[in-house]
Amino acid sequence: MATPYDERPWLRFYATGVPADVDVPNVPVTRLLDQAADRYPRRAALIFFGRKISYRRLAKLSDRFADALRGLGIHKGDRVAMILPNSPQQTISFYGILRRGAVVVQHNPLYTAAEHHQQLMDSGAKAVVVFEKAYETVAAAATGTAVEHIIVTSLADYLPTGKRLALH
Repeated sequence: MATPYDERPWLRFYATGVPADVDVPNVPVTRLLDQAADRYPRRAALIFFGRKISYRRLAKLSDRFADALRGLGIHKGDRVAMILPNSPQQTISFYGILRRGAVVVQHNPLYTAAEHHQQLMDSGAKAVVVFEKAYETVAAAATGTAVEHIIVTSLADYLPTGKRLALH
């Protein structure tokens, strides 16, 4: 029985030249980042409020985060919750967690403490990466869960200098 999705109606919105199908390589997504860092080391991988982070820098920051997780005792298969809005830290954390062999547990940063608590309980997350504005909510939510570490980051860290100084 055909469904509306069998006809792929979204294809009519694709720009000219955008293929309807792509070949997705059967490799870890972290390898794709490494390949991009090798092929396009200076190209912008991320642009956050005008500040650019190259593929090479993204790969290095992700490696550093993976090393930090190792230092906290995060091992292959452990769950690490990410409670971050779209930001460089979200991408860096994502790749760092995967490089460690851990499992990313994405949370909506707008959730209440009760909603975070339920997700933390269900996932068994051992660590949480959270932006500073959500720390208090997450700290309350982590009580009685498997969370051993809460890693706090500031969204201002990757803002361009002028914008970062304007916040202080």
